[in-house]
Amino acid sequence: MVNGALTPSPVDLFPQVRLKGHVGPRSQFMREYNRRSDNVNGYPSFHCNVDFSFLFLYRNGKTGCWMVAEESDQMNNNKGYLRTKSAAELPTQDGLTWQYQSSSRLRAVTGTWKDDSAIVCIGANKVILTLTLSLTLTLALTR
Repeated sequence: MVNGALTPSPVDLFPQVRLKGHVGPRSQFMREYNRRSDNVNGYPSFHCNVDFSFLFLYRNGKTGCWMVAEESDQMNNNKGYLRTKSAAELPTQDGLTWQYQSSSRLRAVTGTWKDDSAIVCIGANKVILTLTLSLTLTLALTR
C-alpha cells in the first residue's frame, strides 16, 4: 500500500510470464505462461496450451520452489520437470537459479536436478508491449 492506495502485485502487472534460455532436454517448457484464475498452494499459477494439453507453472506447496509440470496431477502432487533451486514469492524474482530434471523419471524434490543459469522467468505483459510498439510507430510516422 502506497499513500493509502493499494499497490498492484507484480503478478497483477504481468498476467503473463515467460520462461526462456534452456536449450537442452527440457526446452519444450520455454514458453509464455498465462495467469490462471486459480491459485495453487495459496500462490498464483500459470498455464500455457500446447498441442491440446496444458503446461503448468506453480509454486510447490512443500518447498516453496516454482515448478513446471505437464499435468494437473503432477501439480497437485508437487512434481515437475523444471524448478527454482530455492523458494521464492514469484517465479520472476531476481537472482533465482532454475534447474531441470535431467532423467526421464519425474521427481518431486529428489532426483537428478541440474542447474541451468541460462533459464530466466520474466514478466511478459502483451498489452504494454503492444502499446509501446504502437507509440513508437506513430512517432516514427509523424516525423
